[in-house]
Amino acid sequence: MASKLLRVGVRAATIVAVVAVVGYLGLLGALYFAQERLIFPAVALPPDHRFVFDQRFDEVRVPVAGASLSALHFRQPQPRGLVFFLHGNVGNLETWTTGVDFYKRINYDLFIIDYRGYGKSSGRIESEAQLHADVRAAWARHVFTEARRRGYHEDVDAWIAQTRSSSLICPTCGNLMDATTAPERLVTAADLATHLEVRVGMVYRMARSGRLPSYRIGRRLRFDLVEVRDALKAANGR
Repeated sequence: MASKLLRVGVRAATIVAVVAVVGYLGLLGALYFAQERLIFPAVALPPDHRFVFDQRFDEVRVPVAGASLSALHFRQPQPRGLVFFLHGNVGNLETWTTGVDFYKRINYDLFIIDYRGYGKSSGRIESEAQLHADVRAAWARHVFTEARRRGYHEDVDAWIAQTRSSSLICPTCGNLMDATTAPERLVTAADLATHLEVRVGMVYRMARSGRLPSYRIGRRLRFDLVEVRDALKAANGR
């Protein structure tokens, strides 16, 4: 009798242990696949939301791969410099601009963006690499826009007008520039794979075979979304 009870007890303990392990592994898996949403609990704003401030500002759209970011640029008449502000993982531009008078008092411009899914930005954050690329695109867009606004048209045009063979790299965003390629249009193989909903290995194979146009920067590849779209259309007879 005691031996039978012992076997039953061992069997019950084994079942409990297996269920606990399976449950624990399931929880880890759920956390892994949902980590972006847990880390970045995006709070959206209606597309027609209007920002109201008692100082001059511009509402800016920053095109990125598969989405568009919302940004605000607060301007001073003769600023001492600019603060490129990346806010935390909660809230949006509406909640993170309650203290903009501080930058006015110290006479600094403020450029602040909402990440994908936050505020009026479209899309959603899918990876750390994507987030980094979005920030680089926002910074590069600001630099080139401000350079033109301040009258450095010839310098910007001379920079962008370099040929692809020159292997010119934008110092503000790390992207290869040419006369037709804006910095925010160049994406990594991983970003392109996400955009096309294919495996990243397929992107590399198509680039090596010449079916996808690409730029080589050292040992890295970058892709122009517009050129990729045109190449795919041509391949499909469109």
